[in-house]
Amino acid sequence: MQRAGWKLGCFIFLAFFISVAARAQNQIIWPQAPQAQASGLLVNPVLGDVAQRGNQDPRWMSGQVAPMGYSNGPYPNLQKQPYAATVPSDHLAYPGQPPAKTIGATPWPYQQAVDRRDRGVLPRAPNPPHALVDQQLAQLASERKNAVVEADKQQEIVKKNQGAGKIFATVDLLYWQLRRRDLDYAVSSLPGAVVISGGEIHELEHPSDAGFRSMLGVELATGWQIGFGYTMYDSNTSDQAVDGAGTLYASRSHPDINRRAGVAAAESSFDLKILDLEVRNTLNLSDRADLSLFGGFRWAEIDQRFHVSYSEIEFPFGGTVTSVLDTQGFGLRIGADGKWAMTESLYLVGTGETSILFGDNDLTLEETQAGSGIVDVSDGYEQVLPVIATRVGVGYQKGPLQLEMGYEMQAWFDLGDRMGFLDDQHLGVFSHSNHNVLLDGYYFRLAWDR
Repeated sequence: MQRAGWKLGCFIFLAFFISVAARAQNQIIWPQAPQAQASGLLVNPVLGDVAQRGNQDPRWMSGQVAPMGYSNGPYPNLQKQPYAATVPSDHLAYPGQPPAKTIGATPWPYQQAVDRRDRGVLPRAPNPPHALVDQQLAQLASERKNAVVEADKQQEIVKKNQGAGKIFATVDLLYWQLRRRDLDYAVSSLPGAVVISGGEIHELEHPSDAGFRSMLGVELATGWQIGFGYTMYDSNTSDQAVDGAGTLYASRSHPDINRRAGVAAAESSFDLKILDLEVRNTLNLSDRADLSLFGGFRWAEIDQRFHVSYSEIEFPFGGTVTSVLDTQGFGLRIGADGKWAMTESLYLVGTGETSILFGDNDLTLEETQAGSGIVDVSDGYEQVLPVIATRVGVGYQKGPLQLEMGYEMQAWFDLGDRMGFLDDQHLGVFSHSNHNVLLDGYYFRLAWDR
């Protein structure tokens, strides 16, 4: 019994010794933290002294030679791991996982670490940082998007700075016609009629006359343009009517004294001058379409004169009627230009604008007979002068040079004023009648925009 007990004790001691030796053989040896390099860390997927042997033996780094009692490779899972400058020297981290001193990490790729953990070789590895990777990828995408936006902004700033100080100029030749309905001077009737019958109203019509318009300005670094414009247009006309076999009535003289005439000769003049201070900005709607918005201050001076002379019958020594209206207006002007490119050189253009002006008017009316004055009155008043204008045209552009032509019209509301006396019994009864003035016709433009 004693020998059997001694043998059993030896057997138990030998088994315990073998078990301890086996456990010591499988004990994990944690690697030293690798030194950070500019190109990243090369980590071998086996345990070993990475810092000492890994940077010295290229065969070990390639997975062909195993360190310290491990079987030779190859180890195909050798990976290049990114690193951050803030990684502490006492642990490793997964790619994309922020450093943390409280959680140890293994140099093996995640799947190999799981395999070794399942075989009992490694302790349980931390969970893979999928959320962190997704977060960093999203952050990188956002940073790239922001970088693209910032690059576009910088390119736009450079483009605007290159256009800063750019001079532009336009010169327009105008061929407009003045149209109005307050230039009558006589009424004719059939001979022998007791009342006016089969008659004709004689009134002046202005022909088409030439005018001039220009704009000179500069483009700022912000893309806005500032320009100064000047417009000048004059029109004159004249006509006459003869009694002949019928009856010719004067339509402008005071009804108490003079009614019939043998000859009536009338003339009219219209003188328009406009100054515009304009600011403008262009919006690119597409590769072919642009929209320019503009506005500014407008000052206008309009001088209108009407004169008629009557002779014969009830004007044996002649008589004249002269009406002069001087208007000065100032106010705001806004509008938009639309431009659509048909080809690289040809384009269509359309413009719409409006102005609201404060008008200061001085009106005088004089009438004479045989050189003596019988009517001499004046009136001064203020009123609102609305103006609307539109233009359509086609143009050709070659580099900075532009040639354009088209049709336009401007409507000046209540610009004309016909004042006259109405009654031969109540001599002081008179009336004002305001009339609209229309300017329409063609324009030819030469523009330079370097």
